[in-house]
Amino acid sequence: MELKQFSGLANKTTQESLPDGALTAALNVDIDDAGKLRRRRGSTLISAGGFHSLFSDSDEVGYVVKNGDLCRFTPSMELTVIRAGVGDDHLSYQRVGDRVYAKSRTQSLSFADTGIAQDWGVPLVSAFSASSSTGNSCQIAVVYRRDSDGVEGGAVMAVDAMTTPEGAITVSGIPVI
Repeated sequence: MELKQFSGLANKTTQESLPDGALTAALNVDIDDAGKLRRRRGSTLISAGGFHSLFSDSDEVGYVVKNGDLCRFTPSMELTVIRAGVGDDHLSYQRVGDRVYAKSRTQSLSFADTGIAQDWGVPLVSAFSASSSTGNSCQIAVVYRRDSDGVEGGAVMAVDAMTTPEGAITVSGIPVI
């Protein structure tokens, strides 16, 4: 369709009283000064859902949370879940070498561009106590170490303890994770 002169969109006149060639509706088009219609460059829905926490630092791969699951996406926009149940808390990302670390209020994750996300770090020991009857004064702190990959968590504040004459310390109340 070619319009000889464009004076706006006719949206207040009834259909019967419109002149021939009047434009009543237009979707994703641009109309130039010469009255020519040109299809506007549009967009295509690739995936519907609740999205947040988008991250990409390369042309090869990116990450996004979709409907509470952390997903990897490629240039073809194929989404692959790499960690289900991440939730609605927004993630912050940082690449270190060949790994990406993602942190939210409730999640600490680490993953390579081709792998599944795993927990990053180890929780702090919530509480423990140390005691002895006599001996030398010392301080001890307890950390968790994950056997599967050797990652060690942070230490809680050290507590004072006394060693027995044999140099032993009794530690109790350490929660098991």
